[in-house]
Amino acid sequence: EDFLEKLPIGEFYGIGDATESKMKSLGIYTGEDLKTWSEIDLIEQFGKTGRYYYRIVRGIDNREVKAHRIRKSIGKERTFSEDIDDLSWIHTFLKELAGKIAKSMKTKQAAGKTVTLKVRYDDFETITRSTSFSHYIDDAEDIGETAISLLEETQVGERKVRLLGITLSNLNLNEHGHFKQLEIPFEDGES
Repeated sequence: EDFLEKLPIGEFYGIGDATESKMKSLGIYTGEDLKTWSEIDLIEQFGKTGRYYYRIVRGIDNREVKAHRIRKSIGKERTFSEDIDDLSWIHTFLKELAGKIAKSMKTKQAAGKTVTLKVRYDDFETITRSTSFSHYIDDAEDIGETAISLLEETQVGERKVRLLGITLSNLNLNEHGHFKQLEIPFEDGES
């Protein structure tokens, strides 16, 4: 309980930037502050999620522990300290992010078919854009170019950005949730 009471409100699982800002505007900066609110008042302010906030600060979580969950995606995202609107900088950042994802994919000997770009604008509106391939990809250049192409379907450049992220999903998993060895698709008669 002591740990939860001292924990900054933004460190609680499930409390993102927008909720953190709203809580701070209500005078909730730590778990101890959150604990002073009744369940009814939290539901009134945050809807049914208020019940979750009431319980989590008290260490109450009845969800089943799943020690061996199957990874469904690999991704990276970053929230910026200042809102960004420089498209050249954003393209460079997405290429760097794609490089980090590609490195994770290679470490896990994985690849994916679906690239998702996540964009959070300066007013906290969050959107995603995705595209899928018929083949697996794991290369930084492929991931980065796809993300930049998806960026064209957004208002980035016209609107400032607070967060950018890329996720690679639809991974090469077998029925046990392990990554399958990738195969090189040779045409008939080639070796």
